[in-house]
Amino acid sequence: MRIREQVLQDRYQYSLMSYGESLLARYLDAMVIAPYIRNHRPDWLNGLELDFYFPSKNIGVEFQGD
Repeated sequence: MRIREQVLQDRYQYSLMSYGESLLARYLDAMVIAPYIRNHRPDWLNGLELDFYFPSKNIGVEFQGD
């Protein structure tokens, strides 16, 4: 993929989040090796969602704020 296409894809991907959440997502993409799921809605949360969920570690992260 060309650099310009990657930059445009990154802008679109991260623009759907709040500023703080996009910073956290960029950090996780760059630093964390374990795969994660965005906007995960487990049954036990009764319709609520986790912003980031790491199934291999059974850890969820919810970002609150800007």
